[in-house]
Amino acid sequence: MNMVKQITVSMPNQPGKLAEVESLLTDNGVSILALSAETSGDKGTLRFVANDPDKATNVLNSFGYDIDVQAAIAAEVPSHPGGLLAILKLLHQAQINVVFIYNTMYSGDRIIVVLGVDKLEEGIDVLKKNWINLYDEKLYEM
Repeated sequence: MNMVKQITVSMPNQPGKLAEVESLLTDNGVSILALSAETSGDKGTLRFVANDPDKATNVLNSFGYDIDVQAAIAAEVPSHPGGLLAILKLLHQAQINVVFIYNTMYSGDRIIVVLGVDKLEEGIDVLKKNWINLYDEKLYEM
């Protein structure tokens, strides 16, 4: 359905916690393809897309991490002024709210962004109807 799995990890905002998560994933053959991290007070939140989301989920669960998995949109954005705006305008016109956004990778003249929206299926439909290239599990192989 042209979506990817995003994993959200809640953790204490302490030195080394992010490295600990990355170490667990690396030791189990999981690569992070895109990520966003933020802190607020004594809490940290890591959102990421992995090359093997099921394995990443199992690894982090087995080490007691508080995680949530949700569907997100991975959309290709032209790398020029206004490229991202084209996507944001389409979503705005359809009254779809962007909950989070971060970029994943640069590929030639394209940037792939990960978007969380409040109306996932509608967001996917709007972007596809307007010729925005969306990624599914094939993103995990890049």
